Amino acid sequence: MNRLFFILAATMAVLVSCGKQQEDKTLPKALVLTVTVDGVAVISDGAVNGVSTSPQIVMEFSRDIAYDEVSMACLAYSGGALKGSVSGSILTLTPVEPLQPFTRYGLGVPAGSCFGVDLVEGFSFSFTTAYDTSDKFPRIGDDELLTLVQAQTFKYFWDYAHPVSGLARERLGSGDTVTSGGSGFGIMCLPVAVERGFITREAAVERMRKILSFLSSADRFHGAWPHWLDGNTGKALPFSTKDDGGDLVETSFMVQGLLTAGQYFDRADEADIRA
Repeated sequence: MNRLFFILAATMAVLVSCGKQQEDKTLPKALVLTVTVDGVAVISDGAVNGVSTSPQIVMEFSRDIAYDEVSMACLAYSGGALKGSVSGSILTLTPVEPLQPFTRYGLGVPAGSCFGVDLVEGFSFSFTTAYDTSDKFPRIGDDELLTLVQAQTFKYFWDYAHPVSGLARERLGSGDTVTSGGSGFGIMCLPVAVERGFITREAAVERMRKILSFLSSADRFHGAWPHWLDGNTGKALPFSTKDDGGDLVETSFMVQGLLTAGQYFDRADEADIRA
């Protein structure tokens, strides 16, 4: 019995030793030789631009590799899921879902154990998908486009006018600061907007009366309005440290707009505008 026990123990020792030798067996060394994205070669730490939203990524190794889900987990990828296939030393990868256009993605395989080999060096790169050139909005003709641009330009003077004075603000975000010259441009737009159906004549008349009422009590210097006015009070706002009075250039723009309005609003009930 002791002899039998000794034989069994010796056999077990041999089996364990063989198993340990199998476990300790090192993986074959390998390198990533080439990488292409949609057929365009990329170097490690390099980049490729203008690729499709469903690119084909091909990685060639220096020896045959193995494919499994564990190996796929080795990949460092900034997009969604990837699906892959292996043929000898070639690994082919494609995104499971189409990528976003005009977006940068990164992909890399680290050094060490992966795909059944021991990679001596890691390989990483980035690629940017192409811009989506498909139409984002309905196409319109040139005349329609020009009309749309002109209507939207008018809306700055109309929708973004100061609520108290009716004058044009100096720029987007300028608060109560209105500009006399820019308001002249806005006044000159009113007849055009009426004739082209952007607003009604009645709405234009109401706006003109608001503007004229404000201007009649706003600051003037020997007849000239300042460049900037407070849209609530009509008081001059300094255009610069030494420019806090009348502005002949801005006033000329305002007068041109007023003269145009005086010619256009020619109905009997619009006499106050002409006056």
